[in-house]
Amino acid sequence: MTEFYFSGTIERIIFENPSNFFRILLLDIQDTDCEDFDDFEIIVTGTMADIIEGEDYTFWGNLVQHPKYGQQLKISRYERAKPTSKGLVKYFSSDHFKGIGVKTAQKLWIFMGTKPLIRF
Repeated sequence: MTEFYFSGTIERIIFENPSNFFRILLLDIQDTDCEDFDDFEIIVTGTMADIIEGEDYTFWGNLVQHPKYGQQLKISRYERAKPTSKGLVKYFSSDHFKGIGVKTAQKLWIFMGTKPLIRF
């Protein structure tokens, strides 16, 4: 099987199993080396420990045809792009951090930049 890469922004985490880190994601595609793929989004499946909605990633893997959900990318590896302010604000104001809303997350970004990620 040919391995392809897809780069883009995580639009949504559709499913996640915290016990084994299996996730199903919706990726908004910005770049790919798969010439036959002409959609703007793809479902990405696999084991991923540290995924943040709204952040940019590159995924490598094989295209598979799911009988019910269609074409998907089953990953072998992935890499997160450098964090963006939009993605970090969304992450810190998510359910992962109770009591932190968008405004507090924006202040945290302005004050700390990417330094809070060192602890993760």
